[in-house]
Amino acid sequence: MYCIIFYFAVSMASSSSCPSHIKIKSGSIDGDVLWMQPKHVSEHVWNGDEDRKLHIRRVVPTYQGEEEIPKQIFPFLRQSGFYWIMKMGYLKINVSLISTLIERWRPETHTFHMRCGECTITFQDVSILLGLRVDGLPLISPTNLNWDDLCEELLGVRPQEGEIKGSVLKLSWLAHHFAQINNHDDEQVRRFARAWILRFIGGVLFVDKSSNKVSLRYLQFLRDFGDCSTYAWGPAVLAFLYREMCSATNYKTKSIKGMCILLQMWAWE
Repeated sequence: MYCIIFYFAVSMASSSSCPSHIKIKSGSIDGDVLWMQPKHVSEHVWNGDEDRKLHIRRVVPTYQGEEEIPKQIFPFLRQSGFYWIMKMGYLKINVSLISTLIERWRPETHTFHMRCGECTITFQDVSILLGLRVDGLPLISPTNLNWDDLCEELLGVRPQEGEIKGSVLKLSWLAHHFAQINNHDDEQVRRFARAWILRFIGGVLFVDKSSNKVSLRYLQFLRDFGDCSTYAWGPAVLAFLYREMCSATNYKTKSIKGMCILLQMWAWE
């Protein structure tokens, strides 16, 4: 952990003590550690550029157009370890708070630089605030599977051409085929639960640039809900959020993805 001390380089003309001669430079004097300052959003804040409010990219799944998780899949959500975090997905996000925190995030050190010192989100925070496991099996799986076959096996429906590209599936396809539980057969409810979790993964946890697709690589971990709970989802969620926060410190970046509700809850705590 770096211990960073910020200095303001202040030079005053020796011939006068008038404030108009004071020149203050943003950031640290030595740029060896904080070498990304020229592109950092704080540089633009200092220069008086237009305020930037980040757009939060997320697509929270709804049931029949309403923000409601179908009760039939509750047992499988609890078994998989996703029940509580999926309920958190509906919490409103304070965009101003997130944007302000990003102004204080440093990609070089992966810490927030506050007036009181440095701090960051830890595995313990993820475990306590989200209830996700942080000490389980790593999310590692094959990437050369037949994704159409996997989809048909675990979801019971085979995507058509244009709805899937490689391992990436459209979230709208999931929303269309799993909009309502018509069959209360145990296997059908399991498939519905997998689709619901997959929509949550692609729309909230690991959002891509389009905000409307999800990788079927995550579907492999939903084959057995008991096994699903043994994986370390927490570190994966935190690593994804770290990467997004680093990207969002660039002033030209207008949006941020990932589990921003974790960042907000951490700030409240």
